[in-house]
Amino acid sequence: MKVTVSKPEKSMVTITIEADEKDLEKFLEKSAEELSGQVKIDGFRKGKVPKDVLEKHIGKEAIRANALELALPNFYAEAVIQEKVQVVARPEINITSDDPFTFEAKVAVLPEVKISGHEKIKVDKKDLKVTAKDLEEVVDYFRKQGATYPDAKRAAKKGDKVEVDFEGFDPKGDVPLEGTKSKNHPVVLGEGGLIPGFEEEITGMKAGEDKEFEIKFPKDYHSDKFKGKKVKFKIKIHKVQEVKLPELTKDWIKKMTGKELDVDAFHEEVRQNLTQEREQQEKNRREGMFFEELIKLTKVDVPEALIEEEIDFILDRTKMELQSRGITWDQYEKHLGEQKRDLRKEKQEQATKQVTLRLVLNHLYKEEKIEPTDEEIKKEVEQMMGKYPEAEQDKVKANYEKGQAGYAQVHNAICLDRFLKKHLS
Repeated sequence: MKVTVSKPEKSMVTITIEADEKDLEKFLEKSAEELSGQVKIDGFRKGKVPKDVLEKHIGKEAIRANALELALPNFYAEAVIQEKVQVVARPEINITSDDPFTFEAKVAVLPEVKISGHEKIKVDKKDLKVTAKDLEEVVDYFRKQGATYPDAKRAAKKGDKVEVDFEGFDPKGDVPLEGTKSKNHPVVLGEGGLIPGFEEEITGMKAGEDKEFEIKFPKDYHSDKFKGKKVKFKIKIHKVQEVKLPELTKDWIKKMTGKELDVDAFHEEVRQNLTQEREQQEKNRREGMFFEELIKLTKVDVPEALIEEEIDFILDRTKMELQSRGITWDQYEKHLGEQKRDLRKEKQEQATKQVTLRLVLNHLYKEEKIEPTDEEIKKEVEQMMGKYPEAEQDKVKANYEKGQAGYAQVHNAICLDRFLKKHLS
């Protein structure tokens, strides 16, 4: 078998494989054996038809064609191993000759990664201190979950909850504007749920009162048709209610948390939880910024095949997310079509960044000799198994055996953790 490999061009090579008849002999025998089990010939049992009889019945060409189909993936695999080609995607096969059997395999290979200066990347840490104000806001959030709303027989003031009807009109012609109407709309004054200035117009009104006023939408408003536009609103107040928060007592704390805590202990638990949450958010933020800088410093010809595979992965994940929300892929594609959107094109930049990041990280793991041992991976897997019910552990553990996808995930997670500790401490 003759094998030639072209020089890489944009991380693609063409492997040309030419096999002689001697290379094909075992596959011709295997083909005949396979086909003899698929045809019925009088006087012979299936699978026991002699090769010469089979040739007369179905023709040498049919046996050879099947043999070539059997041989091709084997020859390709042998060529990749023989020439030590680091393929990273499925090949495109083109048969150029049946005799001698010759085919070309165009395939993406592991590209050369060039990066320098990554050790100088610095991402500053934010102050994560939890202030008394932060603590109060979180505790108030919990208290609002149990708030009561008695009617207030007075003018609305900041902190009150009101129910209001409103509709917007063009000030010049008093023409109703689409998308500006709502009935019994709940608003807590002071929380900024409406456009700036709107809640101030409600403040001081009583239930049953109505009012007209003009207000200008912000220049950065999310809807283009209202950005910076002046609109006349007609409103009517239906309810003005006080917002009464429950007292912070041991009974209320137990009801909310299920724990026997006094007020000080509750505050401390909230502080710890808020600190952990901020630490995780800060960790994610710093890692994200570090990765962005890493990608900027990287020079690599990312194979199109890898980008397309990554887009497939992203879209598969999108499909699962939609299904969890009760939306079918057909419905979503129809929606995209109405908006004339090409989702694959939209995801191309994201996919390219993700592939680039994986390539540069794997390159740096090797460069910095970051390689966990089998024992370290085994220890990590054993810790993970403790999170699963005992009855499911054997089944889950099988996915983390060496050579399986789970094993590779744990391997990469350990490498990434060590790399980030070194460069982002």
